[in-house]
Amino acid sequence: MTRIVTQAHAERLLKMIKEVEEAGCEIILGGSALCNPSKKFISPTIVLNPPMTSLLMTEEIFGPILPLFSVR
Repeated sequence: MTRIVTQAHAERLLKMIKEVEEAGCEIILGGSALCNPSKKFISPTIVLNPPMTSLLMTEEIFGPILPLFSVR
């Protein structure tokens, strides 16, 4: 595991995580409680079924966040 390159990028990634948490998505691993953008650290995070309109799904992630979708 390495640090995120800039604090601004770490804050952007944390914003993505917080948005899906507030939307009620299930966080399987990680989450905002384990992230520290001031130290440029974002915990590996797995998000189950994030909204297609969320920042996580509409912007490029470039970080340790993985959206997962269930299918039949």
